[in-house]
Amino acid sequence: MAATDQGRNMSGLKWTVTSLVLTGVAGFLVSVDFRAAAEDPPALSTTTGSNAVLFVDWHHVETGRLTPTYDPTRLSEEGRAQLKQTERDWNIIADLSGHGLKRVKLAHGVRITVEKARKSTPWLRADQPWEKRIGGYATVIHENGKYRVWYTATLTAEAKKQVRGPDLDDNGPEWLLAYAESTDGVHWTKPVMDTYRVNGRPTNLITPHARETAIFRDDSAPAAERYKCFKFGKLPNTENKPPRYSYGLYGSVSPDGYHWTPLPEPLLKYFHDTQNVGAWDPVLKKYVGYFRGHLAGRAIGRSETDDFRKWPPSRVFLAPGPEDSPFDDYYTNGFTWHPDDPSLRFLFPAIYHHDTDLLDIRLSVSRDNYSWNWVSHDPIIDSGKPGEWDSGSLYANPNMVRLPDGQLALPISGAPHTHNEGFDVYKEPHNTEYQMAWALWNDGRLAGIEAKELGEFWAPIDGEFQGEKIIINGRTTRVGRIEVSLHEQYGRRGTRAVPNYSFAECVPFSGDELNITLKWKNKGKLSDLHGKKLFLHFRLSSAKVFGYRVE
Repeated sequence: MAATDQGRNMSGLKWTVTSLVLTGVAGFLVSVDFRAAAEDPPALSTTTGSNAVLFVDWHHVETGRLTPTYDPTRLSEEGRAQLKQTERDWNIIADLSGHGLKRVKLAHGVRITVEKARKSTPWLRADQPWEKRIGGYATVIHENGKYRVWYTATLTAEAKKQVRGPDLDDNGPEWLLAYAESTDGVHWTKPVMDTYRVNGRPTNLITPHARETAIFRDDSAPAAERYKCFKFGKLPNTENKPPRYSYGLYGSVSPDGYHWTPLPEPLLKYFHDTQNVGAWDPVLKKYVGYFRGHLAGRAIGRSETDDFRKWPPSRVFLAPGPEDSPFDDYYTNGFTWHPDDPSLRFLFPAIYHHDTDLLDIRLSVSRDNYSWNWVSHDPIIDSGKPGEWDSGSLYANPNMVRLPDGQLALPISGAPHTHNEGFDVYKEPHNTEYQMAWALWNDGRLAGIEAKELGEFWAPIDGEFQGEKIIINGRTTRVGRIEVSLHEQYGRRGTRAVPNYSFAECVPFSGDELNITLKWKNKGKLSDLHGKKLFLHFRLSSAKVFGYRVE
């Protein structure tokens, strides 16, 4: 499906409601300029509006029902009186069109399908004299017009001997957290900072206190603790205990993302290895963490707290089930949210397949940060083809951002070696070079409602209608079409067609557009419908609709 996105003339539209305003810090720059992917689509312009809806789940779709209909010639006097009483008490108007059941706002012939991500060419790799390789886990934060990335840099043997700076072991560190930044998400530089030097030369290395972690910004905290992260480490007084009970998570805090202070007490006493993602949820007003758990294999756990220094034990909420293969694990969680709407949260877990030693990435969605559902069991990001940079390992990292051209972008890390080929036990080990790139989607197109042949569904417009036009984001085959009719609420549960806005009056849409205004043949204005409770009745033929908005 994604291939058709690249060959069309699409005017962009920002399918979001709110935006987070963040601020940040500037750096001082050296090095690194990687080109954009040759197959990226043309730049997409974006506009801001209200009342946007994304069809990544059934949240904005009417459940529908079968409702009874009555043959008026067969009604008893008691029956007529009962129906009248129901209308008076509940404003439910009886349907007297005949005996039986009628479909009311009931979707059929449609399902939600994901859009496969495109990939940019890699834009971050080990290229500094002190970098042997970069790790598979990283964090991107977009703030103050700048894309910032924190990543693990494994040091070369020479750099390990020569590195100088605070909090280092006598034997020299194997790795340090490093930092890079960009103004466009394509051309990246690595700032010179004087925290750690290698052979007397300043580097972009910033701390040993955050490995295999995710950085998050905490606007609820004092300025001295604006940034936070977890660190996997050994628990005290556990020398004779098995690994599961002798490791846990500590925390680190920073005012700027450069200078980090470790917290002395462990936050969680459990073997939460790999990338654990924390966040301050601005809707829940709580810290929420997504952690490596175990339940018949690797799984995803969750915990929440009002105090970053005090976490209750995490509980597994997403684990391989009977719909999965017996050789699948949920390896990482890839928690993030829509870059403009913090109430729309996503997981991009890396699914590890024991039978192939490979990984791919799925999409799960939550509207409340408690209940999670798979959008699909099909991968939304596939590992690369043999010989490509991400053909062996592939992980999704936080956070999803919007690039200047309007595309949605998720940082991904990949390597040509598989999970079990990455151990440096040979004189000539496998190529274990991780690189970072973007997984890319056109604006609003993570997933959508699709009818392979014929289908329909109803979508209520939230609140009283106040728009001048209705815009959809949709795609059809060459012989497909999207049609929309308008209905208004009638009684407590009923609807009736809005005159002059029927399917017969609708001008069908065929093509591939992020931003197409619905049209009807009548000469009326949608402003005449202000104040009404409206429903969109979509009818699809070989088509997919990703969302709509009212302007």
